Amino acid sequence: MPCMTINEYLQGRTRTINTVKWVGIGIAVFGGLLAAYLDQPKALSYGSILAPLSAAIAVMILLSRRLRCPWCKGDLTPEFLLGRGRMPLRYCQKCGANFDQEMPNDSIGQ
Repeated sequence: MPCMTINEYLQGRTRTINTVKWVGIGIAVFGGLLAAYLDQPKALSYGSILAPLSAAIAVMILLSRRLRCPWCKGDLTPEFLLGRGRMPLRYCQKCGANFDQEMPNDSIGQ
């Protein structure tokens, strides 16, 4: 059974973050439409939009803190989430580690 590459591992992490983002946006839109349909006060309408968005942003920030190079533990969040790098990245811009190689055994699950 072949081991996953570092790129595959990091792309799995970014899929999770993007899923949280889109679920949060969907819940916020649904909450806003539901509040408008039920003629709720504006404060409740804004709250039904802002609460899920705030929760999704908080979870995205927490999950993005886990996007790290398995070799140097450098933060890869800007390259993956802010679009400064190409997907998939081929190397760590901090230590130069090749991301097409297999995951190191001591990094899996961290």
